[in-house]
Amino acid sequence: MVSMLLTPWIKDCFNQHFGHGLGWHAAFSVCCVGLSLSNYFAIRHTLDHIGSEPDCQSFWMPKLSALLAVGVAVVFLSAFILNFELVAKLFVYAVAVVVLGIFAYLIARNQPSEGAGLIVAPCCSSFSTSRYPHR
Repeated sequence: MVSMLLTPWIKDCFNQHFGHGLGWHAAFSVCCVGLSLSNYFAIRHTLDHIGSEPDCQSFWMPKLSALLAVGVAVVFLSAFILNFELVAKLFVYAVAVVVLGIFAYLIARNQPSEGAGLIVAPCCSSFSTSRYPHR
C-alpha cells in the first residue's frame, strides 16, 4: 500500500536524478515489488504446511553464486543475440536442427504404437512455421 502511495514521488526523484523520462518505469517496478512482498507476508502462513526437509536447509553459497552468474551470462548472451539479426537467425536455425535431431532420435527409438504421434509433431510444426513469409 505504501509503495503505491510513493509511486509519484519515486517517478519525480528518478526523473530528476537520471532523466530520460523513465521515472514511471522505476516507480511501477518499486510498486510491484512492494505489493508482492506485502502479499507474501500477508498470506505466508497458508504455506507453512507445504515443503520438505531440503526447504529448511540453508543456501549453499557456491551453488547460488554459480546460478546467479549463469543468469547474468544468459542476460548478456540474449542481449547479444537480439542485437544482431544474423546471429538471431543462426540461433533459430541451430535450435530447429537440434529439435529435429531430437525428434529423429525419438522416432528411431520408439515403439510401433508411438510412431504416429512422433512423426506428426515435426510435420505440424514445420507446416505452421512455413505459412509465414520470411523477411
